[in-house]
Amino acid sequence: MIRGYTVHNHDHILPAGLPELVTTVTSSIKGQGDVGLGNIIGANLFNMLLVIGLPATITGNIAFTAQSLYIDLPLALLVMVGLIVPMLIRKKGSRVHGALLVLVYIGYCVWSFLAK
Repeated sequence: MIRGYTVHNHDHILPAGLPELVTTVTSSIKGQGDVGLGNIIGANLFNMLLVIGLPATITGNIAFTAQSLYIDLPLALLVMVGLIVPMLIRKKGSRVHGALLVLVYIGYCVWSFLAK
């Protein structure tokens, strides 16, 4: 735990992701999907490695809730394997894949809000 803050805090999800969303939509409209994909990969690597690694290095520990370990992480892996990997293999996404990703995100946010 970092001064009363655990990794399972979803109040910042949408505001924190808006820059990546705008960049990815804009680059896709301009036909430069690689820019959007690189933006998302870079942001996720930054979040996983630096945002979790630096506080753990400074404080010596970082706490995760049981929900983060047993629900959030498996869900993220399932979405990645089930929806994103096929898009990467085919080297393109479809509206169906995009809609499924949006629906999973909305469902997760609603469930997370109701679970509080």
